[in-house]
Amino acid sequence: MSIKDFDWIKPETAVVPYLDIFYRKGMFPNLPNFCMFSDNKYELATNLRSCFGFLTLHKSTLLAEKIIGESE
Repeated sequence: MSIKDFDWIKPETAVVPYLDIFYRKGMFPNLPNFCMFSDNKYELATNLRSCFGFLTLHKSTLLAEKIIGESE
């Protein structure tokens, strides 16, 4: 599992800030998981771990940094 296996879409017009996250190596690669978005990387990492139970603390923090970096 690598961070490169994840893709995401952040809708701009959403009332509640969320992400559609795709894990491309999963069983259903084209079905999104909905995850709450936060500008704080530690909150986003916690939300990512709740959506994807197999993510470690290190991987979820790296993925959160990548998502926040691209959303700015």
